Amino acid sequence: MAAEAGPASLPQGPSLDDVVKALNDALARADTSAIKETLGQFARDRGMSQVARETGLARESLYRSLDSKGNPEFTTILKVLSSVGLRLEVKPDEGKTETQPAESDAEPQRARTGVAAR
Repeated sequence: MAAEAGPASLPQGPSLDDVVKALNDALARADTSAIKETLGQFARDRGMSQVARETGLARESLYRSLDSKGNPEFTTILKVLSSVGLRLEVKPDEGKTETQPAESDAEPQRARTGVAAR
């Protein structure tokens, strides 16, 4: 079994590529705690005061939101990603077919999400 990437597995002072990989792995697993913790740790490494200034959000609020127990708003996640040089990107799930079901009440296709450096 492969090791799961998360904040605990990030090297000290991770590179942007390390963070992108950890966030994409967490997104693929739908691991919201790992997403928040990884993004929070990277924001702390970059300087939470600077991230707060760039996002227009309170530093204390960012610490709470980006904790494993936090519940940040989607706009907070987007602002923090932008502040640290990342963006959220949605791609089709490669494991799904591209044809749409004929029934109008069928569930929409799931899309894969990912984080990319700007």
